[in-house]
Amino acid sequence: MSDPYRVLVVDDDTAHRTMLRTLVGDWGYAIVDADDGEAAVATVRNQPVDLVLMDIRMVRVSGIEALEQIKSTQSPVVFMDVNLRDPWWRREQVLEWVAQADWVKLNEEELERLQEGEGELNARAGEFLQRHGLAGLVVTRGSKGAILLQREQSVIEVAPVQALQVIDTVGAGDALASVLLLGLMQKWPMQETLERAQHFASAVVGQRGATAEQPDFYRPFIEAWGLSR
Repeated sequence: MSDPYRVLVVDDDTAHRTMLRTLVGDWGYAIVDADDGEAAVATVRNQPVDLVLMDIRMVRVSGIEALEQIKSTQSPVVFMDVNLRDPWWRREQVLEWVAQADWVKLNEEELERLQEGEGELNARAGEFLQRHGLAGLVVTRGSKGAILLQREQSVIEVAPVQALQVIDTVGAGDALASVLLLGLMQKWPMQETLERAQHFASAVVGQRGATAEQPDFYRPFIEAWGLSR
């Protein structure tokens, strides 16, 4: 990659930062890291950064506080991957975080827990998108695939291949989110982005563990999508 993306990894957990540096850095990206939100804000203000991977819960300056400071001087596209784990979340707080985002990804059960009322999935997802002023919303549906909604656009739906072999679903959501982020950065059409994200997630659940240790696992996607290291 002649002009690599610069990726800022922000987490107060050293092990998490090390893991992300290894996973992302192995593919030729320029990696910078920070151990809290204050350091992240300083980095963004002092050097160009294409992507920030930031934890929300940090001991000193949280991810949300850092995001608010960054947004005071810049206009980033904010992508939030919702991950509700009882008892470590509160509905009101999560919705406050959603209000800071442009794009949100969650699963069907999480949408039901955050969006009051009943009705068909697409309608509830559309109401959630409008209520929180989102540019885009992705709802994953497990074996049924995923849907993507944008303002004033038709709903995009994708499904896994019928002959999908499922070994381990641990990394499915993160795999799909990673390609959604890639699509946004590369400005792929949304239909193509969601199809590629679903395809990649389907491949990930066919192997043990959230990430593949062998680079050859990723090679077909890199070549098919016209990416280079």
